[in-house]
Amino acid sequence: MTKDYLAKERTLRFKGILCLIVVFAHSNLNYFYAFGPWAVSVFFFISGYVLSLTTKGKDMDAGKIFHKFRNFMLPFLIAAIPYHVMFHFFPSVNDYNSVTGAIKCFFRFEPTVQAGWYIVTLMFLFIIYFIAFKAAKGNSIKILAIMTALYIIYAVYAILVDASWAAETAHIFIIGVAFNLYRDRFEKWFKGKTAAGYTLLLLSYLSIALPFLCYEKEGILFTIGMIVFYQFSPVLFLYFSYQTTIKDPVTAFLGKYSLWIYLFHVGVQYMLMYGLPAMGYQMQWTVITFFLATTAVSIVMALIVGIPYDLINKKLTAKK
Repeated sequence: MTKDYLAKERTLRFKGILCLIVVFAHSNLNYFYAFGPWAVSVFFFISGYVLSLTTKGKDMDAGKIFHKFRNFMLPFLIAAIPYHVMFHFFPSVNDYNSVTGAIKCFFRFEPTVQAGWYIVTLMFLFIIYFIAFKAAKGNSIKILAIMTALYIIYAVYAILVDASWAAETAHIFIIGVAFNLYRDRFEKWFKGKTAAGYTLLLLSYLSIALPFLCYEKEGILFTIGMIVFYQFSPVLFLYFSYQTTIKDPVTAFLGKYSLWIYLFHVGVQYMLMYGLPAMGYQMQWTVITFFLATTAVSIVMALIVGIPYDLINKKLTAKK
């Protein structure tokens, strides 16, 4: 039996690691912040790959498509509830609590769920994929061509509404789709010791240094360095997927609840930074203590919501 280097249990563990990288990046607002969007880039790649893998060659009716959206949109909507409660007592600069304000923020990729821009972007990308999937009728080249054309339209829309969208990372979703469609051609670069594989790996490692070689954080060179860094995120992910084995239960646990941890962690940080002082608790945080506190509270919230959600979702799925 051929070993699947991108099997669900393997990508699940990488999701756990990536989730911690995002939380740490948001806990450490200096040059290491660049690793947050880098990790999200890998999430986009995995999402595109898995969506293409699980739909390729299948007849996707409206019910099956709805199920794909439900997997991430329902947790997103559930996670919005504690955010609304939080912003009611500790208002933010954005108008999240009025209905019209919340809708405007959503379509500008600034939803009530503070890290939810990724989910909103993913929603648009899923729509693009299924339009291309239906129109192309199984033709891989047409799927990618239609997705690219629709993505350009999506990008123009985001620019016109001045949206805070993932301009430098969202297209990596399409790369994930392409990798699945042409996996037999690409994965040989990562399986063995090939010149192409080593070249890509070397360029990926060099890309890590680019943002840190620029001393002006807000400068154009730093921005260019980060963008180049993000583009090589799938390469590093694929290399480690094919060349390493992770079997520990901790990363599997984190991976299972990574979506919930991701959705809650910025809200937790908002409370730690602004909520607690507003209630009279003055806290002195270091990067490590802030990261550990954020991770611990986010995991607790993920378990409180995620466990009953999984049980209910499992029963509903079993009835069908």
